[in-house]
Amino acid sequence: SVISFASYNRYNNEILVDTVAVSVINAVTSLIVGIFAFATIGNIAREHSTNIENVINDGPGLVFILYPQAMAHMPFSNFWAVLFFFMLLCLGLNSQFAIVEVVVTSLQDGFPNWIKRNLVCHEILVLVICFISFIFGLPNIFQVIAICWLYGTDRLSRVIQHMTNHYPSLYFRFCWLIASPLLITCVLVF
Repeated sequence: SVISFASYNRYNNEILVDTVAVSVINAVTSLIVGIFAFATIGNIAREHSTNIENVINDGPGLVFILYPQAMAHMPFSNFWAVLFFFMLLCLGLNSQFAIVEVVVTSLQDGFPNWIKRNLVCHEILVLVICFISFIFGLPNIFQVIAICWLYGTDRLSRVIQHMTNHYPSLYFRFCWLIASPLLITCVLVF
């Protein structure tokens, strides 16, 4: 996606200035976020009279547990929580835009006349790309359903036990049978 975005630069663009600016802004932003994150973790550890290691584990817990807990102690906590989760939504959408932009730019550069003649505008091409991506994602749900419901989780578990000498836990069988189809359906619908 970076190459797609870079293709919009002017031919004689000062890339060194842009590179240094983006690197410095990224470093400063990361430093500020790190200071805020560790200050928050330290404050929560102090409030609960525990070690920092016991406050939170790595992964999404930092974003979805720790920050909302920290915002609950701030004045106008609902306002800050709405802003925080809106920021997360914008970050997710930004990532999706970058992924779609790679495909759109490639098609526009490869077939410019055909796209101008048949799709009229840029937005129609983006809509077509998103619709095709949605259709290509549908087999994921049917694959999970076919393997777990038609082939069966018991047979799949026996095959895995034969391969690894370990029978899959109840958690994995629950994920295969219920959680995965449900979550994939939610992602596709919403």
